[in-house]
Amino acid sequence: MGHYWMGCYHSTAEYSQFNSSIPAANSFGLYWHADQVVYKPNSNKNVGLILWSDYVLCPQENISALPFEVNAGGIYTGLIPGRENDFTTFGVIYGNFSSNYANAQQQLGNGYPTYELVLESGYRINLTKFSYVQPDVQWIINPCGLGSTPNALVIGAEIGVVF
Repeated sequence: MGHYWMGCYHSTAEYSQFNSSIPAANSFGLYWHADQVVYKPNSNKNVGLILWSDYVLCPQENISALPFEVNAGGIYTGLIPGRENDFTTFGVIYGNFSSNYANAQQQLGNGYPTYELVLESGYRINLTKFSYVQPDVQWIINPCGLGSTPNALVIGAEIGVVF
């Protein structure tokens, strides 16, 4: 079982341009999402592995700081025996900075950003049908795209209630 969709967007609003005081009218982009169950050891249980991906393309580099971004990962439900409603997650996020944005940052003396990469993993513990806690860890590679900031380890948690 899987879900697939793609689409586009268009906005008639005006946006600030990098290195220009003249606003740019109209913005557009494309996106794609896919998720697919790739492993299900028991067809009667909601346990197994789902792989997913998202792509976003905002080709107007004069107004888009990140004209290309790709996200991908996996969600394993019920990895730990007896915890069939818990999720183990892993994801990768890659964003490529636009040359227009990078040139504007360089002119301001902030360096020339290229890309940023994030690796993320978490474990969602479903406490009840309506609440969960999810510890999370991220490793951020090339923060701000400059290479001058050290890679960062981020540890956090999310607590949620579903109504």
